[in-house]
Amino acid sequence: MKALFRILFAPLIWLAQACSPLGNHVEKDVSDSFYYNKSKTDVIYSPMGNWFELESTKIGADVESFKVLGRHLAKDKNRVYYQSTYVVNTNLDLESFHTKDGYLMLNIGMDDRNVYLFERNYSSKETVVKILSGADADWAKDDFHYYHRYIPVDVDYHSFRQINSRFHLDKDSAYYHTYEVFKSFEAEVESFKKIDDFYAYDKNAIYYFAEYVKDRAENELKIIPNPDSRKIRVLNKLHLKSGDKLYYQGFEIEGADPGSFEVISEYYSRDLNAVYFEGIAIPGADPESFHYDDKKYNFKDKNQSYNQGKPVEK
Repeated sequence: MKALFRILFAPLIWLAQACSPLGNHVEKDVSDSFYYNKSKTDVIYSPMGNWFELESTKIGADVESFKVLGRHLAKDKNRVYYQSTYVVNTNLDLESFHTKDGYLMLNIGMDDRNVYLFERNYSSKETVVKILSGADADWAKDDFHYYHRYIPVDVDYHSFRQINSRFHLDKDSAYYHTYEVFKSFEAEVESFKKIDDFYAYDKNAIYYFAEYVKDRAENELKIIPNPDSRKIRVLNKLHLKSGDKLYYQGFEIEGADPGSFEVISEYYSRDLNAVYFEGIAIPGADPESFHYDDKKYNFKDKNQSYNQGKPVEK
């Protein structure tokens, strides 16, 4: 049956590859959306390379001088590009124009004079550029305030600092944030420290900001008891062990055996008794034989394959 499936669909796969307008990434490590065309005479913008469903647009770039600055921003010797459109703005200083890393910086660029916000008008298919007045080249502050999404936030200016990608701190409070949220919460400021880029802790607890956990949390601060900071172990960016308990994005993995627990991937884990998907046991999955099949690109045990933690019907 599987052999028949491959025979039937192989021509379609070949046809899709043959029809693709995309050549190689321009700079794969910087962006998954800018590609050379196959003759390398132009650059194509295609979000995540999904030319078939989303977009595939030649942007008319000078290939020799083209440089990718971020996921959606680039420039050549003539102009700046945001997504598939070039920017018409005489205020931009092309030579000094650059970007900074960070998940809040996807549509932010700057030169020696200003900080700019780029927004695409999908009706007119043009890019709107706004100057963020009062912001310096760090974009998140001026001489008097810090900004989150360009709105001043009520923090102590002189002591405010970033702890990791989710938490900030000043002399009075701790703060969690993501693209849409910036809030203070009670923590022991003196002992508040970074564990990694997602977790932080103080003498009383471990903190994780669950931006989205399917069916369980959205923009929620998870607080994990921290009896002994010496026993905290980060297993990956989503899984953590504290003492003899295991957690997935701040939620305790009920019944997990700490002695045999291991992370298989970003979302799958197992111990002697069960296989877990996003921290929840998968009924009937065999932990001993459960593994990732790198030939068929799926997870399976001795009985069946799994997709998103659910058995795949044969």
